[in-house]
Amino acid sequence: MSAPDRLPPYSEEAERGVLGGIILDAARVLTLCQSAGLTVAAFYVPAHQIIFEALAAMDPKSLDLITIGEHLKANGELDRVGGHPFLERLVDATPTPAHSAFYIGIVAEKEKRRALIREAQTAIEAAHDETPLENILASRTEFLRELSKGNSADEFPAMTLADLQAYQPEPERDHIAGAGWLRRGAMTLFIGATGIGKSVAIEQVCISAAAGLPIFGSIAVAKPRKVVLLQAENDEETLKRDALSIVAGIHADAAAVTSNLTMRWVYALCGPRFVAYVAQLLDRERPDLLALDNYQAFSGDDINDSEAWQAWYRPIIKACIANRAALLLVDHTTKPKTESKATPSPRQAAYDAAGTSGKANGARCSCVLAEVRDEERRFRLRFGKNAERTGLLDAAGYVVRDLYLEHSDNPREPYWRLSADQFADGGKYDAAIRQALADDPDLSATKIGKSLGCSTATITRAKTRMGL
Repeated sequence: MSAPDRLPPYSEEAERGVLGGIILDAARVLTLCQSAGLTVAAFYVPAHQIIFEALAAMDPKSLDLITIGEHLKANGELDRVGGHPFLERLVDATPTPAHSAFYIGIVAEKEKRRALIREAQTAIEAAHDETPLENILASRTEFLRELSKGNSADEFPAMTLADLQAYQPEPERDHIAGAGWLRRGAMTLFIGATGIGKSVAIEQVCISAAAGLPIFGSIAVAKPRKVVLLQAENDEETLKRDALSIVAGIHADAAAVTSNLTMRWVYALCGPRFVAYVAQLLDRERPDLLALDNYQAFSGDDINDSEAWQAWYRPIIKACIANRAALLLVDHTTKPKTESKATPSPRQAAYDAAGTSGKANGARCSCVLAEVRDEERRFRLRFGKNAERTGLLDAAGYVVRDLYLEHSDNPREPYWRLSADQFADGGKYDAAIRQALADDPDLSATKIGKSLGCSTATITRAKTRMGL
C-alpha cells in the first residue's frame, strides 16, 4: 500500500475504551483525559469526536448512558453518531474503566503520529519551495520538542479493590481458546525442540482456531477466529503441504480456514523493522490471534539479553493489547532433550525456553512439546504456567498438565493427533495399585501413595482411570 493510500494512524478500539470509560466513571476518566491533554482532535472517528465533545461539556456527576443520549439528542447529534445502540456498544466494549488511562495513552500516541505525518508533509513542501533551510530546521526542532513531551497519564493505571470488584470478565469475547489459554492482550509461550514438528503444531493451532475446532482435539475454541501466522522458516511449498494435511487430518472446514487464516513467510525482517511491521499489520488486519513462529528469527538480538528482549517484546505486546489480539509466541528449547530431564516440575516448564527468562516471566500461559523417554510415537505437550487456563480436567477433576500427541501415520501428510494413551509411563503404578486394593479394598489413596512413593493425586487418577 503506497503512503498516499494509507489511513492515518488511529485505534478505534482505544477510542471506544476512552469514551466507554468516561460514561462508566466520568469524574476519574475525564480528569485523566485532561491531564493527558486529550482534546476532540485526538479522536479520529467523527462520531467519537462528537461524543467526546459532549461528554467533556457535561457535569460528570450526572453523566451516564441515558443523560449523554439526551444531551446528544437535544443538540441534534444523536442520530449522527448512530443513536442509542452506538452509545450502548461503547459501554459493552469497556468491561471496566480501570484500563482507561492505558487507552488514553494509545489515543494520545496515535494523535502524535498523525501530527508528525502532517508536519513531515509540511516540511517536504517547505523544502521544495526553497524556504531557508535554517527556518525549516528551527521550526521542526521546536515541533519535535513539543511532540516529545511526556504524557502525564499513567500508562499502567492502578486498580483499586473497588475497580476489581466492578470488573466483569467476558470470556466469550476475550478467551480465544480454553479458559484463556489464548487470550486477547496476553502472550502464550509455545516451546519445543527443533525437528519434532513444532511448526506443524503451531500451524495446526492456528487452523483449529480459524475453523473453531478444539486445539489438538482438546482445548476448546468457542467459534472461528481471525488468525494471522507469521512464519520465519517455511516457504510456500512447505506451508501448502502442512496446511492441506492439517485441514484434512482434523476435518476442518476449508472455507472457514480460507476466510479466517492468513499466513506469511516473513523471511527478511527482524528487530525494529519487524516490530514496526507487526504494529502496522495489527492495525490493518485486526486479528483475534497473532502467532509468531519462531521469535528468535524475528528478534535479531542476543536472546540471552533481557533488555534486548524487552525492547523487542514490549511494543509487540502493546500493539496486541491495543488491537485486542492474543499473541502466540513460539520458542526453541535450550537444546534438544527428552521429557525425562526436560522439566523437574510441570509448573517450571516455561523456563525450558532458550535465552532470557524474561519470556517465561511475561507469558500468561506456556507449554512445552517434547519427546517421551523410550518412545518413538508419543510426544508430551506439557502445560506449565497457568495450566488451568486450558480448561482441561481429568476424570477425577484434576487439572490436566500433560497431553500426549502423535504424528500422523504418513510423514508426507503431517498433522498432530491426540494419542489414545494419555497416561504417563503407561500407568506404571497400575499393577501395584490393583494388588494393594486386592489385599485391602478399604486402603486409602493416601496410604497407597505413601507406600509406593507417589502422590495421592496420582493414585486417585489411576483409580479413576481403572474404574476402581
